[in-house]
Amino acid sequence: MIRTPCCFLLLCTALLYFPAQAQTPHDGSRDFDFEIGSWKMHLKRLQHPLSGSTTWVEYKGTTVVKKVWNGKAIPMMAARLER
Repeated sequence: MIRTPCCFLLLCTALLYFPAQAQTPHDGSRDFDFEIGSWKMHLKRLQHPLSGSTTWVEYKGTTVVKKVWNGKAIPMMAARLER
């Protein structure tokens, strides 16, 4: 019998200290902001895949990712590669 009033009191105390927060819907407009900026890159690929070749080609370069439409579109990427 004592358990019910204690649980009720504990629940009321928790509701006072942790009020419900209004959740705003997640629109995903900032999901790829981590990509924005200038990045050095190193790319290595098999020259003739699926042919048994073991010759690898390596590229080094810079990738620049910018916001498009004030951040409302997928970020735009431009790469400059050197062999």
